[in-house]
Amino acid sequence: MKAILGDNPDVISVILAADQAQSGEFERCFEGFLTQIYTNLELLIVTAKGLTSDLQTYLKTIKPYYPNIKVVTGTMAQAVKQSQGSYLYFFNLDDLLSEKTALAQLVAACQQGVQVVYSGYQRLDLQKKVIYWQKHRSNEVRALSLAEHQKAATELTSLAGLLVTKDVAAEIVRQSGGITSAGLLKAATKAAFVDRDLWIQSFNKVRGETNA
Repeated sequence: MKAILGDNPDVISVILAADQAQSGEFERCFEGFLTQIYTNLELLIVTAKGLTSDLQTYLKTIKPYYPNIKVVTGTMAQAVKQSQGSYLYFFNLDDLLSEKTALAQLVAACQQGVQVVYSGYQRLDLQKKVIYWQKHRSNEVRALSLAEHQKAATELTSLAGLLVTKDVAAEIVRQSGGITSAGLLKAATKAAFVDRDLWIQSFNKVRGETNA
């Protein structure tokens, strides 16, 4: 209903890295996006080596209900070029949004003139079956100081969890041909942090793989 009423006029292009996802994980990830209160989403699934048969079957099942889903065979930079949204949100298909208001909170920060915004998250160790998180979160949205901005540019090593404006992402791709979290933060004149755990990162899979 929110989509029909046009409550969210700005499209968010959700760019999902798919190559590490295993059967069952992607259904959980999709559910996190398709139940968001921010409904104006375009989902781009990025794969360098092709989709698994399970994922292909799942996409065929939900495509009639969620037509704004497309597969990009190639790189994250190519997905940026094909995206139609005013904002881009990067994520891994084996991770999970933990709050239905996650995207709405991030967009609200960007609408205050911020070009890059990210949040806290929990980490799920799949081998030990342990969840790690920071005990004390303020739930506040704060603009990064210059020192925090520079620190984030060196400490954030993954695009996952970043919401960025399309113009900044497109310019990075135009200049360098690729896209990284460091490049986005260095290019942004203003960045913000939502001090709340909005998603869950999974790591240490059964085969010993690490999701970065």
